[in-house]
Amino acid sequence: MSKKIVIRADLVGKKCTSGILSIVSKLEGIKSMVVDEDKCTLTVVGTVDPVCVVHQLRKSCFVASIVSVEDDKPKEKKTPCQEACEKAWKEKYEKACKERCEKACKEPCCDDCGDKGTPYGGYGLEKCQ
Repeated sequence: MSKKIVIRADLVGKKCTSGILSIVSKLEGIKSMVVDEDKCTLTVVGTVDPVCVVHQLRKSCFVASIVSVEDDKPKEKKTPCQEACEKAWKEKYEKACKERCEKACKEPCCDDCGDKGTPYGGYGLEKCQ
């Protein structure tokens, strides 16, 4: 699966930037690379292992650390109809679940006493209160 990897590296000058790009470009599974000199980051997209990228940079005497690793898939845009449908579904089932939980909580949940008992059946407590 393709990943978007953001790596902080020492991008001091053009020579460092080209050196970093040449090292990373030799790795297999890279779709694209983008350098942001203002933030001193390298963004790599592909199936390459993030640890392997950082290892290769450190092996070549560059300071590098992983900032983030995310899926490369763009987030799905939902239509207003889909959002309204999901909201209605969520409200309906949250209400039903709440009613069922309230009904279950009225019944005794601890056999040692006839009360409502304690949460989780009194596990971890010496006596039912």
